[in-house]
Amino acid sequence: MSWLKAAGQYANNAIKKADDALKAAATAAAATAVGPDTKSTRAILKDHVTYIRSFADAMLGKERHSDYDKLALNYRLPEELDSMMQLLEAENAFAQHMREDPSKGPCTMYFLEDNVMEMLFQLMQLDHSVALQKCVIKTVIRALRLRYELLDNGSVARLVMQMAERLEYSPMRAQYALTHCEFLYALCDKVQRNPAALLPVVVSKNVNTGGMGHEFLLLNWSIQHFQDPAGGEYAQRGILSLLQISDQRVTEAVCSHSGLIERTVRMVDLGFHSALREIDANQGAMDEVGSKRNKPDPAPFYAAMRFVDNVVKVAEGKVAAQLLEVLDANFLRQTLRKRLMVGSEVQHVGVMEIVRGLFEPDPLLMSQNPPRNGRRLQQPQLISLIAKVLVGVPSSARGDGSPTPTEGEGGGLLSTLIERVDSMNDEESVAALHLFASLVDIHDEKVMAMLVGPTLARPEVAAAVQAELQRPKGCAEAIDSLEERMQEAMKGLVKLAPPEGLDEYQKDAIRVVSVCFRCCELWLGVEGAAAPVEGARSFVDVILAKLSSFFRNSLQVNLVLTGIIAKLITYPSPAQHLFFTSQAVAAKLPPNILSLHRVIEKLDKDAASRMASVEDGEGKLRAAREGCAKALSKAASGDDDIDDAKEQHLLQTVVVLLELRLELLCRMQAKRQCCLAWKLYGMGR
Repeated sequence: MSWLKAAGQYANNAIKKADDALKAAATAAAATAVGPDTKSTRAILKDHVTYIRSFADAMLGKERHSDYDKLALNYRLPEELDSMMQLLEAENAFAQHMREDPSKGPCTMYFLEDNVMEMLFQLMQLDHSVALQKCVIKTVIRALRLRYELLDNGSVARLVMQMAERLEYSPMRAQYALTHCEFLYALCDKVQRNPAALLPVVVSKNVNTGGMGHEFLLLNWSIQHFQDPAGGEYAQRGILSLLQISDQRVTEAVCSHSGLIERTVRMVDLGFHSALREIDANQGAMDEVGSKRNKPDPAPFYAAMRFVDNVVKVAEGKVAAQLLEVLDANFLRQTLRKRLMVGSEVQHVGVMEIVRGLFEPDPLLMSQNPPRNGRRLQQPQLISLIAKVLVGVPSSARGDGSPTPTEGEGGGLLSTLIERVDSMNDEESVAALHLFASLVDIHDEKVMAMLVGPTLARPEVAAAVQAELQRPKGCAEAIDSLEERMQEAMKGLVKLAPPEGLDEYQKDAIRVVSVCFRCCELWLGVEGAAAPVEGARSFVDVILAKLSSFFRNSLQVNLVLTGIIAKLITYPSPAQHLFFTSQAVAAKLPPNILSLHRVIEKLDKDAASRMASVEDGEGKLRAAREGCAKALSKAASGDDDIDDAKEQHLLQTVVVLLELRLELLCRMQAKRQCCLAWKLYGMGR
């Protein structure tokens, strides 16, 4: 053998040995990395399912065990179910991250192929084990919340509906009510997300309601529990999810084949009576109960009204209109109106405080991060409906047409509320003023027509206003006249330096006036004014008369009163604007009709004469004004130089009067800017 041939054979053998060594090393490395006992996630899921199914098969058909809950815990059923769902959830999360189809995952495919949902239904039939029932329901909820839509599978959807039906009529349901309502909500949410495929499943074809259609089982089950102490919130959220479906079957089911509307109004009524229970238990005059009277607990009532607000927001127009109609007829014009008119002073104050709370900022929104501003009720239709009932707009004037107060339907309530502004009881007067302040702040055309319209409809006022309206610059000059009067009054009473934070006053005034202009720009005319009721005092008359007794009022009354005046002069309606701001209109009115200019002139003289008798009045007033709340609190505690209670009240009243002038001044300046922007009153053209 030649040397060359021997060298070639040697090289071939060396290469072969090297290849064999590399293959052996790769095999050993793979064995070390994977390990002999490692399983795929599908195999692990199969082990869990097999174990759970063996327990279900062993328990079904046997007599009730003495302690099924303990048996389920001993066999670690909750842990096994949790491990099973963790595998599915991890796979779905990974598929979502990789933007892959979750239905192609090995665990999801096994879940569907091996009928795992059917196994869970078998476990649910062991209804004498409350702990196991809760665990199974939570497992189904987790399965429904997977990214892969299990209910797209028709057999799975029908099986889940059978689960819901079994739970609904289970004798043990009360013991897992919260979990059951959460399950209903998860199911409602899925139907809302895919109504085309799931509505035929959840609308039963086997239950016929008087030949008028099929029963919306899922909706009716949720309605049965939306007032439950445990789970009621889940049931309400489920109902709202279903109401978002734009489908004639849903609308027809809600309006004709369910008790949702009637039960919702009944829930409002019960919540209202619950809020007044503590007050009703202590009937009597206000001076008997005083400040120690029990405060109402309006939380159930506000929760019920918030649900009504959400229904109006998400439901179809037919459903919302029917709900508002029933609420108006059965609660607002019956229960609420009666409680506002009949009862003791304590009850009147409690009811007015509760109603006012509907228009106040919602603490739930303010507690969010970041905080949000908004009323408890958000929907304009509902807010306007409540306000119209309070001011006496008859139901016949809901649409177009001029509202006329009628004693039988609503005028009596408005007159009663107006008279309470002048109540001898300070607490009742403050409650009535707060309620009217909320109504004025709603920016509703018919509400303002009922409040301000009777005064504007008087022949003397109408003639004076009409004369100024015919002048091209009448409205613009009215702004100048009130602004000049406020500036003179600020300088004339006492020489005070411009208060710190004047920019904040002006910014707030611009914000408030611009919001008012945006809300009211569609009803800038004087149409729709309500005719005055003979012998009845109008709202404006009582407010101006109360303002004229400024120095006899309490501090609380004056603070609310000044807020109402500032809101009334903000409105852009020409007739209302001229009545409150025009000095020319005020000069043409007879002496028996009060105007804002006349009242302010009277208050200026009263303030000057009263302050003249106060020793070092200017210094004390300056300290009270500059120190604001701190100075007033010192005076109240006796740490200041003010020894006389009457003098203390006088200084507080003058400070509030100065605040009113400052507020009116900033409102007029803001109104001029908004008129230029909106091109109103002939300005900005």
